[in-house]
Amino acid sequence: MSEAARSNSARASAPELLQHRRGARDAAYILGDAFSAADIYLFMLSRWTHNVPKKARDLPHLGELLARVMARPSVREMFEIEGIGEPYY
Repeated sequence: MSEAARSNSARASAPELLQHRRGARDAAYILGDAFSAADIYLFMLSRWTHNVPKKARDLPHLGELLARVMARPSVREMFEIEGIGEPYY
């Protein structure tokens, strides 16, 4: 990796790095076509960005993944049980 690429990588936020990696792949979820704990963990971490200027949900590829996780009935039920309203992530 070049010095310039390493420098740009060091300045990128975690959601931006994931956005870049997601854009390079054609998979429904983080590890491929199957839903996994990695998707749940990423969703939870992405929720922390809902109060910052660069939200994970606003990044195209990452936002699609987060919407896919949010669409799962068990995830929606968890938010309802916890009393968490929009924006969910």
